[in-house]
Amino acid sequence: MNEDIEYTVQYFDAKTTLLKKVVHFFHIINFCKTDKGNFYQANIALAEFTFSDGIIRVVHIFIESGKLETGYRSTAMEHCNDTHRMPLELKVRFGTFEWKGAGNVMSVIVETLQAGTGMGELSPSYTMPDAVNTILNESCVLGVLGY
Repeated sequence: MNEDIEYTVQYFDAKTTLLKKVVHFFHIINFCKTDKGNFYQANIALAEFTFSDGIIRVVHIFIESGKLETGYRSTAMEHCNDTHRMPLELKVRFGTFEWKGAGNVMSVIVETLQAGTGMGELSPSYTMPDAVNTILNESCVLGVLGY
């Protein structure tokens, strides 16, 4: 990720385009990953940022991953307690967060990415190095999109 950021910074003029260049940061929080490689997601966060304006927008979507496979509840609970501490029963405890369906997730992500294009191209997108494999994992992406 550092090499990508360095390339982006070197590519744009520091006094003009770099200051206004929109950058996106992604993060997906999971409840657990099964032995088959399936992910049960908790939420996806997307932040839009420029060096001149700071954070422009944050999108935070809570995901209904469905019922955990048999035998994974304790794994998910342990992961939750060790990391993000989001409850497995998100809909029950926080009734205001309602899953709107996969189409809504995709449209919100696309809308956010397109909003910052201003220069005729999609903005650079980044995530934490330890999250790259999760975000690029087909099962994780399909799970977020409800497939």
